[in-house]
Amino acid sequence: MTKNILLVLLVMAILACGLLVVDSYVIGNEDNTNEKALKESIINKCTEYKTIGLNELTPFEWDQVYSFPPYMDKDSMSKMSGIPEGDLSETYNEGTMNIVFLKEKEVVCKIVGYPKEFYLSIGDLKYENNERLLISKLPTKNDKTIVLNIYKGGDLKLLEEGNYLNENMVGYWERTIEEENINEINQKYINMILTKDGVVKFNFFYSLYKDNTDIQNLHKAGSKSSIQAFNRDNSKYMIEDGEIRLKYYKDRFRIKIDLKGESSILNGEYELVKK
Repeated sequence: MTKNILLVLLVMAILACGLLVVDSYVIGNEDNTNEKALKESIINKCTEYKTIGLNELTPFEWDQVYSFPPYMDKDSMSKMSGIPEGDLSETYNEGTMNIVFLKEKEVVCKIVGYPKEFYLSIGDLKYENNERLLISKLPTKNDKTIVLNIYKGGDLKLLEEGNYLNENMVGYWERTIEEENINEINQKYINMILTKDGVVKFNFFYSLYKDNTDIQNLHKAGSKSSIQAFNRDNSKYMIEDGEIRLKYYKDRFRIKIDLKGESSILNGEYELVKK
């Protein structure tokens, strides 16, 4: 049963992060100096939960970056970006990165595939060099990958600058719940990343089984994620957006979830544990 639970949670977590490990390697051309330098910069600078400017991570000059989705052909990519087809690569697996940095319309760095050291989950758009990224996963003993998500919120203030946080709040929090009803088992997995500059990333997963938790009895599963800055103006709730209420009390976070539709299966009030 434990193996089934872990398998379902792993698949949903991968999907929620927008990545699927289909290859243990690829960073374009391994001989490219800028690609190597970017990898080393991410490893050296992404050592704690915080947001960081994309331009802070790139040890080379650039003025535009494109992130292309899987299955897009070179002709479509070229028409969208103006990049010559000869400088582009096509990808054929969900979650595969295909990111191209430009300087004055010339390619200066290209990341294609899934490098084991990092994953940039920035969507399928064009970006300028003032974008900020949320460090949402740090290396662990069993998984060395650093995950960064695009952050579209406003200006933030670091812990050291006085932003109402303390060291105990910052980090990775989670809760796993299993509820049994007649002929039905509902497993919920809730995790939260709180950065030192006050950004919160939530990941909610559920799996509903009939009779028992054998994988063949999985009836349905789903997930929901969100990224937002905590509320500095309300002393009671750090997050209050109509769907999520988050408060900190006696060294613990309590979260109240009130979602609509199929995701309402996750609704309830839970105490999170720091990992």
